[in-house]
Amino acid sequence: MRRTTILLALLGAAACAKHPAATANADYRVIVPKPVSFGTQPVGHQKGLCQAGCLYVPGPGISDDAVLDNMKALRNVPVGEEAEALDNLLFYDEDTRRVIAKGDPLPLTADWQPFLVKQLLKRNVIFELRVVDDEGKIRATVEPTLMALGVKRHMDTTNNVKVQPIDANGTMVRVGLNHIWYRM
Repeated sequence: MRRTTILLALLGAAACAKHPAATANADYRVIVPKPVSFGTQPVGHQKGLCQAGCLYVPGPGISDDAVLDNMKALRNVPVGEEAEALDNLLFYDEDTRRVIAKGDPLPLTADWQPFLVKQLLKRNVIFELRVVDDEGKIRATVEPTLMALGVKRHMDTTNNVKVQPIDANGTMVRVGLNHIWYRM
């Protein structure tokens, strides 16, 4: 059976190679990235079992001037209302915290400053996952689990019904006032 499968695969590949459309796009390359080390091992990580694709790696961030410009933009927004400037300050939370920690006067209104600080103190989320089939039946779950923002975590599904256990590894990142992004 195995020889038949391999033979059919080779015949199929040979047939495709002779097709005019197959040779017309022959100028492409497949580049496989090299494994990358991201430093410290995430919570639940077992050496050699993860490709680190679910790990959020922060970008270069924003400058202090950009943080201050976003704070200035909030002066025209009612406190607590969603705005792109607030989303930027929360997404680039490390940069925002750095500017606040300097102790210099901030270009925020008296109402906005405590609101922003309170939002920046929110560092944990509850993660829950349900795998549901086409008929609406729950096939696997991850029970509600406390996760720190920006920290990779490995969790296995439980209550698996006719499915293999799933490694629900990933990182939660706050991308706005009411929005969390999950890299799985």
